[in-house]
Amino acid sequence: MQIEKERVISCRGIVKKLNTYIKADKLLILYEAGVQAAIRKEIAAQFPKAAEFVVSDTAPIKTFDNLEVVVRFLYHSGCQKDSVLLVVGNRQVKELGGFIAASYYCGIAYLYVPLTREASLYDTSDSCGVDLMGMPDVLQSCYAPCMVFRDEAVFELSYHDV
Repeated sequence: MQIEKERVISCRGIVKKLNTYIKADKLLILYEAGVQAAIRKEIAAQFPKAAEFVVSDTAPIKTFDNLEVVVRFLYHSGCQKDSVLLVVGNRQVKELGGFIAASYYCGIAYLYVPLTREASLYDTSDSCGVDLMGMPDVLQSCYAPCMVFRDEAVFELSYHDV
């Protein structure tokens, strides 16, 4: 197991052990639509009380419409200041989830599981944003994930074979 900057954990099979690292009374999970069912099932089994939301796979993901839908989901799921948002997906959903986490109750903790090696290049970035009226990243925030979980086994799965 490799830990970088005490907030990035790189380990094969780490997704199967997330409950070792995530201790939250209220966990909400935000999935990108392309996340494989096996990954979702593995995470859901560890957190049976967590509320789950799948972001639509229509491009672009970082829209104001998606922002509104996810915020409504958080609110109706009972998300509070001490809640934790687990974002599972690639760069677009990470930036959307990060922006929402930064904005909701003036900031809730969020964690990130990238699905590809490419996405892991940006996993500790504090850049978050939402596109508005076709203009990219008009609404922005600097809010880094509290922890990132890089799993080679996840990277090796074919992301598009859902």
